[in-house]
Amino acid sequence: EDTTGGVWDQITYSANRFIASFMSDYTNENFEKDHSEEITLWINWGRDQAKVLNYLVQSDFSMKFDTNVNIRITNATIQHAVLSGAGPDCALHLSRTEPMNLAMRGAVYDLRSFDDCDDVMKRFMPSSGIPYEFQGGLYALPDTQSFFMMFYRTDIFEQLGLSVPKTWDDFISVSSILMRKNMQVGLPYTQITEMTQVNLGVGALNIFPTLLIQKGKSIYNERLSATNLLSPTSVETFVEWTDYYNKYNFPITYDFFNRFRVGLMPLGIQSYVMYATLSAAAPEISNYWKMAPIPGYEQPDGSIRNVEAGGGTGAVILKQSKNKDAAWKFIKWWTSADVQYRYGSEVETLLGMAARNLTANVEALKRLPWGSETLSLLIDQWEQVEEIPQVPGGYFVSRVVDQAFWNTVNAKEDAKDMLMKWVTIAESEIARKRKQYNVE
Repeated sequence: EDTTGGVWDQITYSANRFIASFMSDYTNENFEKDHSEEITLWINWGRDQAKVLNYLVQSDFSMKFDTNVNIRITNATIQHAVLSGAGPDCALHLSRTEPMNLAMRGAVYDLRSFDDCDDVMKRFMPSSGIPYEFQGGLYALPDTQSFFMMFYRTDIFEQLGLSVPKTWDDFISVSSILMRKNMQVGLPYTQITEMTQVNLGVGALNIFPTLLIQKGKSIYNERLSATNLLSPTSVETFVEWTDYYNKYNFPITYDFFNRFRVGLMPLGIQSYVMYATLSAAAPEISNYWKMAPIPGYEQPDGSIRNVEAGGGTGAVILKQSKNKDAAWKFIKWWTSADVQYRYGSEVETLLGMAARNLTANVEALKRLPWGSETLSLLIDQWEQVEEIPQVPGGYFVSRVVDQAFWNTVNAKEDAKDMLMKWVTIAESEIARKRKQYNVE
């Protein structure tokens, strides 16, 4: 007896059950499915945020475009969806590395296939689409974008007669004075302990990529076929970065919010969302701190080059979707200024300012209640963000930079030796992935 069909039916059934176990259907109970089209959307959010999105969909998108949206909260990956054939039409807030990795496997749809894609991308900063490009295609619309800002305690700076650092030399000088007063200074660093942190992208994990691009050097070569991490500039920059921890004793792990609030860490570089957190949760110091652009390197003409790497997420359409036009309408709607502003405002009303959405839509961010001085600082620094491309095997770059850092700072190994040792592994992985997926 031929049992092949039965076996495959069981495999398909098991895969579908596996996917279903990760998700909750968040369609409103009173939602009437009476529109002419229907799409399924996956999100991995909290229920409060999903509730806001569901309200906006029903009150706006479905009415305008005659389309039902089945919203499902899920922890399942898009890879599982593709393998099971039970995936959504589109998904929001995919982490930085995912769209390119899915594009490499032919799992997501090239958004440049839509005639109005270039016009839609004008909503965002010029470099925001770079991480989602692969071999001439664009595989996600940026829906959030994050970058670093510098935070400092004005009361402590005034008491000690300190000026706000504009260059990294200034930063070291101010840090030395603060540390002599038994205070600390913080630089962003995320130790990689799980895959979700790798997926954040190398630019959002620490300050090293930012220091590198401020010196005019890219993480990858022009063909995106290998890294530039063994160049003299890269090695010099890696040594400089690890020296902050080895020579100047910067803490590796710390709770910036609490240390900043009590004055133990009056200077630090953090994601700009820290502005909202401090404003909402530390009202007692509201008049004693400010935000400023990050430091940079002084150029021959006297200007300060303070460009930086960024982070963020993207919205994708799956290639297996049978309703790509409706999915495109949806992610265009989702990333529009009006919807991003309404979503952000509703979430803040529900959860407070600390839950502020890091929207990638420039106009939407401008509408949020920042204050004119703060908004000007944010836009100025945002315009200095130079996004890092994603490449096949690029997830290993985040790992090896972290491994080299960890061996240098914790095990006290030689910085140059560690960088050369670990980067060689990343180069091999990039070459392997390019060969595996026939990347020219």
